[in-house]
Amino acid sequence: MLSFTAVLSLTSLACSVLQGVALEVPDERLIGWKGETHHTNGESCRDDNDNCEDWAENKECERNPAFMEKTCRLSCKVCVGPASTPQAFPMTDEGREVGQLHLNTGTLMPTIGFGTAGMGCGLSKRAVTSALKAGYRHIDTAQAHEWYCEEKVGEAIAASGIPREDLFIVTKQHPRDHGFERTKEMFQSSLTNLHTDYIDLMHLHYPQCWGTLCAGSQPSGTWRDAWRALEELYHAGQVRALGVSNFSPQELSQLLEIATVRPAVVQSHSDPLRPNWELQRMCKEEGIVFTAYSSLGTQHGFSRPNPVLNSPVIKAVGEGVSKSPAQVVLRWALDHNQVVIPRSTNPEHIKQNLQLGFSLSEADLAKIDALGS
Repeated sequence: MLSFTAVLSLTSLACSVLQGVALEVPDERLIGWKGETHHTNGESCRDDNDNCEDWAENKECERNPAFMEKTCRLSCKVCVGPASTPQAFPMTDEGREVGQLHLNTGTLMPTIGFGTAGMGCGLSKRAVTSALKAGYRHIDTAQAHEWYCEEKVGEAIAASGIPREDLFIVTKQHPRDHGFERTKEMFQSSLTNLHTDYIDLMHLHYPQCWGTLCAGSQPSGTWRDAWRALEELYHAGQVRALGVSNFSPQELSQLLEIATVRPAVVQSHSDPLRPNWELQRMCKEEGIVFTAYSSLGTQHGFSRPNPVLNSPVIKAVGEGVSKSPAQVVLRWALDHNQVVIPRSTNPEHIKQNLQLGFSLSEADLAKIDALGS
């Protein structure tokens, strides 16, 4: 498996990973080793399982880092002092404004990603190549060949020369492939398509087939079966975090009741006209990151002027801060703690969508919020 530096942050002062630095654990511990807590600089870092020491000696820290660096922080020596900072995703000059956050698994996720829906295999490679050159390190794709092309996304990633550990790759499983064994088969297909041996974040794309979504094919199981398979892949270290896309608050509640690995991210539609406040509030309460797709209004149809980017309110806010309507909308979303994944095939727009290091006033945010009321 390619090298991966996992990150776990219990507080801003404790248990963060610093690239290339490991804590020297003293011989004398406060209580003991297995399952106990070691205090460092007034904070604590602990093993949460009595088997951690044995697992670490058997090299499970390297073999299953996602599980071990969450469960066996002390034995895997992923704790450092408060003066350290977490490893950041390297960015080009254009991408230096990209923020990052910790998922509930400890994994770092860039808050601005590049979406690849609707590009097809003809445009995906060129667009992803432009995005990687502009500084994006978070790439969002899916197995749904109707709208995505994992293969071309993978070709662009492989040709970029960017180290795998510097990328955050997201993909999604189509509901026609729900079922325990089928989920694992399709996961391996995604690994092949994307030229990697692990996925940073894996979503269930939809909870079920609806309309013509599955084109008459019947999945071998339910989303619950698929989630169990993803949990197994998570514990095997092949995926760093799990999530769901297009789940309603009710379906998310059902997932939280049965999940042994809690979802780290929920991806759903949100834009200023349809902000999806209820699901956002639920994610905040549950400690789940909300990723917005179609932030720029593309869900409103293509046969008329885009009502989001052509909103007089958003245009006026943009004029006040000398930014485009798209930049204003993305900044608004970030200010509401959303992760965004704008898509474009225009190299200049791709760059602009990454340049969000400006502020909106409380008054401007309130004006935009009112559009969705």
